[in-house]
Amino acid sequence: MKITDVRLEMFKWERAVPITNGLYTYTHNLLNIVVIDTDDPDIQGIGLAGGIESTPEVGSAFVEHFKKGLIGQDPLNNEALWHAMWRPKLVGRRGISTRIIAGIDIALWGHQGQSG
Repeated sequence: MKITDVRLEMFKWERAVPITNGLYTYTHNLLNIVVIDTDDPDIQGIGLAGGIESTPEVGSAFVEHFKKGLIGQDPLNNEALWHAMWRPKLVGRRGISTRIIAGIDIALWGHQGQSG
């Protein structure tokens, strides 16, 4: 089995009641999903990448960056793929890139569960 596509699907909808913390008011819910397709049409990994409140282009750019190293790889080799994404991480161990890596990792584990 080989990875054929990695994409980010972003959802945003208005909250019925905004949440405020004294510094910022959150008026919308955000949901970002990483989807990993393989050459097996019956197996698709889906991972939650957390709410990324930025322009859609930022999250998509991170997915495109990691996608280059994932296409053609075996999704069942998820530990090695995670280390390959994490090792060169020069921008810190938090933030948008970490959320995208987490979404990819969850999607890869989904492949493990479906392949068993």
